[in-house]
Amino acid sequence: MMNKYHELMINTSNICKKNNVDDWELIISDSVSVSANSFKHEIIKEASSFSSALSIRVIKNGKEGCASTQLLESSELESLIERAIDNATLYDKTEKPIIFDEKVSYKEIEKLTELNYNLSDIKKLALKALETLYQKDNRVIDGSTCSAAYGKSIRYFASSKGLELIQSSDDAYLMANCKVSDNSDIQNAYSVKEGLINNADITDSVDKAIKQLNPKKIESGSYNIIFSPDAMNQILDTFFSVFTGKSSAYSLTRYKDKEGERIASEKITIIDDPFYAGYRMQASFDGDGHPCYTKNVIENGVLKTLLYNLEYGSKCGKASTGNGYRSAISGASGIASYSFYIKPSELSLEELFKICNNGIYVTQMKGFHAGANAITGDFSIESAGFRIRDSKVCEPINEFTVSGNFYKLLENVVEVANDLEFDVTLSSERFGTPSVLVKDLAVSGK
Repeated sequence: MMNKYHELMINTSNICKKNNVDDWELIISDSVSVSANSFKHEIIKEASSFSSALSIRVIKNGKEGCASTQLLESSELESLIERAIDNATLYDKTEKPIIFDEKVSYKEIEKLTELNYNLSDIKKLALKALETLYQKDNRVIDGSTCSAAYGKSIRYFASSKGLELIQSSDDAYLMANCKVSDNSDIQNAYSVKEGLINNADITDSVDKAIKQLNPKKIESGSYNIIFSPDAMNQILDTFFSVFTGKSSAYSLTRYKDKEGERIASEKITIIDDPFYAGYRMQASFDGDGHPCYTKNVIENGVLKTLLYNLEYGSKCGKASTGNGYRSAISGASGIASYSFYIKPSELSLEELFKICNNGIYVTQMKGFHAGANAITGDFSIESAGFRIRDSKVCEPINEFTVSGNFYKLLENVVEVANDLEFDVTLSSERFGTPSVLVKDLAVSGK
């Protein structure tokens, strides 16, 4: 592949030179994926895809333009670059476009053995996983599903400044949505494993679902709440934009100009790590060609940095943090995280229950698309979980709403546990948190 990409880069350079283009960037992505879903002892859906995309950004006479194609052919470049030049005439920003031109080194990503699952492998794993659910407990009913997927991607970046970068990665996951019934109630729960999934055990979804059977209602009031990793991940994902330079540039985050100030509980440290050990989708360079590096976004409650690409770093008077995103499909640019997570402590979940003593353990939340405002930080989310009494997890509860504000939530964190979990995305961008204890949140119940 590298030879083909290099040829495209040389041809891009020659055509741009012929058209008096001042600077250019070339981004190429290649990806392959296979997936399968099982239901009622059979495969009900399978998919196999291969996609390619190439995007060119040109800078001419102080203006930039982009154009993209899904055909990785040199014969496409002439017309593609002409389109990009035409688009540059429509450039209406007051800021001059920026291209990365520093001479820097790039950290190598961790070398991991490729998984190389094919569609047949994935179908077998999805079927096998579903059978393990039925075998685990006779309360597992039809309606339970399992899915498996594998993806591999290649990213290539080159520019008129002499950069030529490439990296590849792959990952896989196995997921179960287990549905159980005791004839008086039906509940469901998820479990997902990633990486080498040949012998992955997702039957913990059965135990989770059974524990949720026959939930009670809870009185409205103010409660101390422990958010499970899954629940807290959804919160962090929903409000991620408040940590970006783009939101700061447009005054859409309260963290604008707050770097160096305390903005959260001292128990909160948030890390953005493109090289998270063992993760299969690491990144050594971003969409601007800037090197990636690990950084503390919040350290013991103090905001150390927001995340910037070249464009918004320049607007905010900051250096890029290596978090630029640029799509090879559309050429669109933005800011993205990597392994963005709340640092765990050494406390077990059981110790967190003891600290909480009386409250709620929230394990499920839904409706963030309608119940959360990423600009104000306000949220009101339908939830389910368990009552905590005398430091013990008691009866399941559901149909209650947790309301609050993300900024205040971070300030009111009492403690975090050691059970860090990440969501599964098959990409370099993902979110992770341990269980988090927050004081005095409003709950609307019966």
